[in-house]
Amino acid sequence: MKVGIQTNAWSDELHKQDLPGILGDIEETGYIGFEVGSHRVDLGEPSLLCDLAARRGLAIVGLHCGSDLWNPATLPDVEARVARVAAFSAAVGAPFLPVSSGRKPDKSPADYAAEAVALNRLGKLCADHGLRLAYHNHDWEVWTDYAGLRSLCELTEPGLVSLALDVGWVAKAGGSPTEAAGLFLDRTAYFHLKDTLDDWFTELGRGTANLEELGSFLRREWDGWLVVERDKAVDGPVESAAVSREYLRARWGV
Repeated sequence: MKVGIQTNAWSDELHKQDLPGILGDIEETGYIGFEVGSHRVDLGEPSLLCDLAARRGLAIVGLHCGSDLWNPATLPDVEARVARVAAFSAAVGAPFLPVSSGRKPDKSPADYAAEAVALNRLGKLCADHGLRLAYHNHDWEVWTDYAGLRSLCELTEPGLVSLALDVGWVAKAGGSPTEAAGLFLDRTAYFHLKDTLDDWFTELGRGTANLEELGSFLRREWDGWLVVERDKAVDGPVESAAVSREYLRARWGV
């Protein structure tokens, strides 16, 4: 398994002022790749990010895009954005393009059907650039026995739409990370790892999610990317990154 990290743990200010420093932190804490929000990079200059990553020997795992995919009115703008990000991602050698959809109270089957239409179209855009679209779940897709995730997987083309399965949101919704990994393993492009604590998230091994069981399962069944993620910037992002990386070394052997 290959271990990367999402750069969300570092603040907006640090992304604007010192992206090279963030990548230095990532290398020094033992990760070999990273995912970054597509809004945090200059999409007109792929060589800049490519050069920064190469200096640190880091793989670019993916560039994340988020939007309200259930709203057909926004789809033309979303497609235009994803097309730009896909071209950029292909230029920097990122294999995945992770996308997520916004929260909507009482999301209906019709909303999921609209999301599936959008995802199939975005997945085709990504495939045309040699990329794999990966849908990043939140807790609402896990409620009621993974109804949202099941619906999206049933309504989308497997060759166009995969998952960036976030086990932290699974645990936050009351699901089992190991059960989710088993159910959706064939559709998963890579995993997002986070631990849960009270009503939010924490470093791996410091919360209540059953990551030991998940680690045992993935050591048997998985050889792809694991991406550690904190959803928001934290005080001490280097320490946070180091704690999660050491957990994976000590407890998962990766």
